[in-house]
Amino acid sequence: MGGASWQWAITSSCKEQDGARKYLEFSLNPKYIAQFSNKIGLIPATEEAAALTDKYKQGGQLRMFADYSRKFAMVRPPTPAYPVISSVFEKAAQDIMNGSAVKARLDAAVDEIDANVASR
Repeated sequence: MGGASWQWAITSSCKEQDGARKYLEFSLNPKYIAQFSNKIGLIPATEEAAALTDKYKQGGQLRMFADYSRKFAMVRPPTPAYPVISSVFEKAAQDIMNGSAVKARLDAAVDEIDANVASR
């Protein structure tokens, strides 16, 4: 089971790096992570934020899902190639659902991802 959500970063070409950094720091405050979770129901990314939620705090109705996720979820690989890995895998899954041969399509996806990683 995959864990985590899309991540945010600041590019070196960002013209307002200080403002972008301040926004990221603001949005990562446990108070706001908890508000986000309370509004849309996603498992909070941190235990501190979970403690501030209605459903994921200790004893909360959905706490078991937060515990399960922390125990079993596989965090995405920390690589700059992740956007390529994600899009190639998504395309391969769509192709398989539309009738492509599973092994051949996944082998092609691996080749595409490997080529991207090797080019970095």
